[in-house]
Amino acid sequence: MSFGLRLAASGLLVGAALLLTGTASAQKSRFGGEWRRSNRVESDDAFFSYSRFAFEARFGLYSPHIDDEFEGAATPYADVFNTNPQFYVGLEIDWLPFRIPYLGVLGPTVGWGYTWASAVAQIAGGGGPSSQDTSLWIMPMHASAVLRVDALMREVDIPIVPYAKFGFGWGLWSASSGDSSASFDGVVGRGTSLGTHLALGGMFSLNWLDSGGSHALEDATGLRAIYLFGEWMRTDLGGGSQMNIGTSTGVFGLAAQR
Repeated sequence: MSFGLRLAASGLLVGAALLLTGTASAQKSRFGGEWRRSNRVESDDAFFSYSRFAFEARFGLYSPHIDDEFEGAATPYADVFNTNPQFYVGLEIDWLPFRIPYLGVLGPTVGWGYTWASAVAQIAGGGGPSSQDTSLWIMPMHASAVLRVDALMREVDIPIVPYAKFGFGWGLWSASSGDSSASFDGVVGRGTSLGTHLALGGMFSLNWLDSGGSHALEDATGLRAIYLFGEWMRTDLGGGSQMNIGTSTGVFGLAAQR
């Protein structure tokens, strides 16, 4: 298993452990029929009051669409780095000030990501491998609107929160050869690509598994809820005079709300 995948798995295990170690005794879930009663206790109301902030740690695989702009005439990215996807890591923060009754919460979100690829540089003209490495890093980012549909969890006792994100995307990239930036005909190999960002996914509430653990988590960290999530993400970044560094991929991770 690669270091990146071990890091992702470790992050998820640590987050799950934080939630589930609050109590060893079995307790009644707050997601049972109790909360529907008009005289439910104040702590239940506090639990179901919505969180205004969400944070995500994100992991996945990333294959930039650099070669797509050549429409099969050339494959410069695949020729250098092959076609294997690279590891992707990201962070995201949501501000959720608006509640839509019987649907969910809505607000702005910003995200940052990072991926990289490296390979042994080839000597021009088919001279074989050189003594230097060539590398490319890409930093995709976005500013979007997010809708988190928590009505299933709040109204019908299903611990799943579907969501959608859409907005403006941009990305920084830089290519290097050895210890210096790569260049071609005097043009340095770095730039910015603009475009759009779209994501569709779902979150599974770990609080649903252990309400006592969620009490301990909130007391210790101020976090109301922890989720595991998975999503399909599409970033269209570049094209035309800008290098196409976008991708279409699956992402998974851990989300926390407070």
